Amino acid sequence: MKFLLILCFILKATVSAKTSLLITADNITEKPEAVARFQVTEIGELNNYSQDIDYRIEKIFQTSDLIFSFTHLPHIFDSIKFFKSTEKIFLTRKTSYFSNRATETKYYITLAQKSVNEFYRDKSKIGTHISLRLSDDLQTIQNRAEQKTVDEKKFKYAGSTRFTLSGDLPNLSTEIKPMQASLALGFTAITGIALHINQSTAWWDGKDRSFYVKDDWDNALFADKFGHFMGGYYISYAAREAFVYSGFSWDQSILLGSLLGLIAQTYVEFKDGYAENTGFSPSDFAADFAGITYFCLQHYVPFLQNFSPKWQYSPPEMIGVCPEARTQTFLDNYNSTTAWISIHVRNLFCGEEKSIWPKWLNLGLGYGVSGYCTPDICSRYVIGIDYNLVELLPDGVPFWNWLKQSLNGIKFPAPAIEFSTHGTRFLLLYPFVITIGSVQL
Repeated sequence: MKFLLILCFILKATVSAKTSLLITADNITEKPEAVARFQVTEIGELNNYSQDIDYRIEKIFQTSDLIFSFTHLPHIFDSIKFFKSTEKIFLTRKTSYFSNRATETKYYITLAQKSVNEFYRDKSKIGTHISLRLSDDLQTIQNRAEQKTVDEKKFKYAGSTRFTLSGDLPNLSTEIKPMQASLALGFTAITGIALHINQSTAWWDGKDRSFYVKDDWDNALFADKFGHFMGGYYISYAAREAFVYSGFSWDQSILLGSLLGLIAQTYVEFKDGYAENTGFSPSDFAADFAGITYFCLQHYVPFLQNFSPKWQYSPPEMIGVCPEARTQTFLDNYNSTTAWISIHVRNLFCGEEKSIWPKWLNLGLGYGVSGYCTPDICSRYVIGIDYNLVELLPDGVPFWNWLKQSLNGIKFPAPAIEFSTHGTRFLLLYPFVITIGSVQL
């Protein structure tokens, strides 16, 4: 009998319900101020549509002194418990989404569980509480819609904070900054001219001939190809930073930086094609392209950021390279260079084990040659520790933060073990030899 009375009461409430304030995707979009002014006071039954994720309230259940409450509301109101369970009387979803067409986003609010457990007498307090929740969610969505820069929490590299030259977060849409763009263009032009002069002095000037192809895939026991890979990677990096500084969006800066890196490396390879002693090398171009591709992929596949290319150069006279094995330019002085991959070991751990490994400590794998330009050339394989300068050095002014990030592409001296045909040796500050008495470290 009691159960029938309850059903009659629910039916009466349904028939007498007011439906003037339907909460739909349309009126929330058109009149968001109604939410902000806490005018959402009526509660309804959910109707599922759009692949079970979008809902709207279509019917209002309300009486003069009693309304159905949602079980997520705090129990701060005076209530009368009519029953503990009304299974299958109301079949509502636990979660609901309202479509907001103005921002093309969705915001979430918990509405009900499968059964109505309690009635509440205080209509105004419940309505205000619901309105406050909706108002907070709407404000969050509006803030996101108005966001103009990359999310600070997502602006990371291998789990560490990224930095820009200006100290500002990159734009989500391009807004050119004339002064900064002019500075970036000038610096890029000066750097390009300097590299052109260096290359011309070493290989191009006075050595012109018709274009020809000459592949040197095993030049310097492949150390040359590692150099081309590094060149493509870091030219793209420098170009991306210049575009970001100029006001280009983050995504555009990635693509334009990669494109500029490809143009620069292609120019070098085609100039080589007219030089007497070089020629266009398809394997060199492939290595250039591989470095640029890897740079771009790190943006779209963040896991690859845990394997960072680094380049190490030491003046040949400081590491004992004989004069006859020294080249005209540091770019191909392979006896003095080592190509590294720095592994962010900490990010490869899971759970509590991750906290054991320091953030600033990486593992480095290196490759180089010794005896280049001599008959005694051989490969060098190196394993050692490496530093993550972004984590090791303290933060400071924007330029300092950006500088330590950029210097993180250079491998600094650190303990390492070298393997080659000349034997195995441990150096405390590889590749430099420290002599203490009769001991060399």
